[in-house]
Amino acid sequence: MSVYHQIRDIQTHKNMFSKAWLALLSLPLTRAQHKIILKHLPEQVIPDMAQPMLIADYLTRSMDCGGYTAVLALEGLFNLIVQYNLDYPKYFESLYKLCTRENFAAKYRSKFLELLHNSLRSTNIPAYTAAAFIKKFAHIGLFGESPTACFCIAMVITLLRSHPKCIVMIHREPTDDYNPEPFDDKGSTDFEKMDAMRSSLWEIQALQSHALPQIAKLAKFLEDPDSTDVMKPPTDPRDYINMTYETMMEQEVNTMKEYVKKLDAEEMEILNYY
Repeated sequence: MSVYHQIRDIQTHKNMFSKAWLALLSLPLTRAQHKIILKHLPEQVIPDMAQPMLIADYLTRSMDCGGYTAVLALEGLFNLIVQYNLDYPKYFESLYKLCTRENFAAKYRSKFLELLHNSLRSTNIPAYTAAAFIKKFAHIGLFGESPTACFCIAMVITLLRSHPKCIVMIHREPTDDYNPEPFDDKGSTDFEKMDAMRSSLWEIQALQSHALPQIAKLAKFLEDPDSTDVMKPPTDPRDYINMTYETMMEQEVNTMKEYVKKLDAEEMEILNYY
């Protein structure tokens, strides 16, 4: 192919583009440079590469770094799995390790929670894997920050709807000192050995008594059989991704305003008296 035709050939441009990026990734980069690269890979680099799978090793190594670097690598890795059929057996194990209270409360949590939701939408996940994530979300919802709790509860509801075998976890009685919690995710990344299926969702029962009404109401929704009925409208976790203390306060104020509007004159007089 002549130089003239190479200039006009899209595939030639993609090949040169790929070589340039592979050469860049082989350089000794700083942590800050890695973050900038990972941020631009999913949308501005991978779609224009001739062979996107060549950067799979770079993304998997970045996943091992943890923190924000791993979250940025997660998006590129997810794109390779979905769009280019990358075989990465440890994807859900890596995803589970990233489910920490710190990542759920960090400044990049919106992107991470969205990727988390998209990754767990598949119904092909084994029930014991889904059960492990259900326990993880329930635990973070109880012990993490309040704005995160609604997303965690919504993810629990979504996973229970997608994996009916896990619904038994709702109805199982909480454990005690004589019958310890069977779920154990310490020191093991084997979802089957975590034994989450034999555990109970005592965390959700605790969240039903949460001081914030939005959280308590959503947790109590799990008592309704319709919450896990696939024929009923689903609870969308994406509605809670950007929730903050400010938005929770605004929702509560708006709820009170709507309540006051519905009061009649006699009830308003009593309310004003107190």
